[in-house]
Amino acid sequence: MKKFVSAACTGLVCLSMAACGSGGGTGGTDSGSESGKKRITLAKENDVISMNTAYATDGMSFEMIAATVDGLEAMDADGNVIPALAESYDLSDDELTYTFHLRDAKWSNGEPVTAQDFVFAWNETVKSPEAEYSYLFTQDGACIKNADEIVYDQKDADLAVKAVDD
Repeated sequence: MKKFVSAACTGLVCLSMAACGSGGGTGGTDSGSESGKKRITLAKENDVISMNTAYATDGMSFEMIAATVDGLEAMDADGNVIPALAESYDLSDDELTYTFHLRDAKWSNGEPVTAQDFVFAWNETVKSPEAEYSYLFTQDGACIKNADEIVYDQKDADLAVKAVDD
């Protein structure tokens, strides 16, 4: 019986290793495309449920969003907050208002990322009943003015965020 189990395990390992082979693929580049841009293919254990940050609720979606989209700030390897799309920010004297200064960034279609993109996305998130993490804008998270009324009381209002320029 031990020999059978050992042989079965060996066969399983061999099949697993064969499945991990490259199979003569393109080696990370899309040589068949006109643009010739590089690509990466990931094999993951689960499907991505949503790439929309307002509706993502699973780890795989969050992992893929984090790999492809920057926020205003990020965390470095030591857990320190560092600039991402925001190259800097100012904090008001009363410490209630943050003004983020965006670096030059572009969407995948070449259009510039603007402050209005953040205002739009944040308002859409708090106003959507399907956005499970909208509470992160409320007093339970970022403490953005009007978020509690929008998320918890379903009031028709806008978050107290604005884009003063691009």
